[in-house]
Amino acid sequence: MISVEKDNPMAIIRLALFPGLSLVVAGQDDERVRKLIRGLDDPNKEERDKAVKELAKIGRPALGALQKATSSSDSEVKALAAQAIEKLRLEVEVLKRQLEKK
Repeated sequence: MISVEKDNPMAIIRLALFPGLSLVVAGQDDERVRKLIRGLDDPNKEERDKAVKELAKIGRPALGALQKATSSSDSEVKALAAQAIEKLRLEVEVLKRQLEKK
């Protein structure tokens, strides 16, 4: 995975919005996303919270799976998927504001 400096928000936004720019192998990323989506249904709350955090951190490559999970018949999975999407949206907004200040 590409290493991005925290003081370079434009690079972070590009990676979040354009996953094709990253060097992550798609198959590895897809499997990780699938595992984390399954983690939204884990009986352990800490594991569910960790899955939400990690899915949000993955960003755009996880968005499709997260959107699909919001249609789950399990209300907890739906809510957690929506929470991860919102976290991702908020992170992008924060980065955009940081860019505007520069």
